Amino acid sequence: MHNCSRIIITTGEPAGVGPDVALHAAFHHLPIEVILMGDEDLLKARAAQLNLDLSFYQVDLNDTSTCEKNGNGRIAVYPIPL
Repeated sequence: MHNCSRIIITTGEPAGVGPDVALHAAFHHLPIEVILMGDEDLLKARAAQLNLDLSFYQVDLNDTSTCEKNGNGRIAVYPIPL
């Protein structure tokens, strides 16, 4: 099994700055996969409002065989609906 280093960031209060701050992780070159835990529709809407060119992909936390590092404008989401 591939060893995948990951960190999960909760996006915080939907009406606060947490989602905005968390979205910027997609642009930082980190040696790990950052996974945002929150409402995917909210994150997509906030990215559009902030004019952030992002793509999202859902992640299975039990599957560590595939892992993407950040910095390329893609971010993993573990969806937790509002």
